[in-house]
Amino acid sequence: MPIELFFLVVLLLLTAIAFVPEVFPVCSCCGKKKFIMFFKINKAIKIHPGYSGSKSVCRKCCRLYGIETLQDLQKVLNIRRKIELNLIRRKIELNLDMTKDSMLSQSRTGKNHSRSSRKI
Repeated sequence: MPIELFFLVVLLLLTAIAFVPEVFPVCSCCGKKKFIMFFKINKAIKIHPGYSGSKSVCRKCCRLYGIETLQDLQKVLNIRRKIELNLIRRKIELNLDMTKDSMLSQSRTGKNHSRSSRKI
């Protein structure tokens, strides 16, 4: 295999890898990689190579969430983030309440399970 052919093949592979994010963008809502024809919104936001430089929304998510512009996308992402934070906060509160209840029940029964109070 001549060296020129090798460099040509490597150059073609690097070019193909560089254009994969433009041909198969990632949906900002569902996170799936799809072919460019399945996207309604595909805008370059930054001058970065790869997936971090553009915001894309597939047609399915546009219909599902009523997204028409990038501002609508930002609203949906903010709502989703707030819901996740509320769920995490409630989970922490439930765990704290459960530990409080278990501590209260231990103090009512008079059982102390610390190592210093055990007799060997």
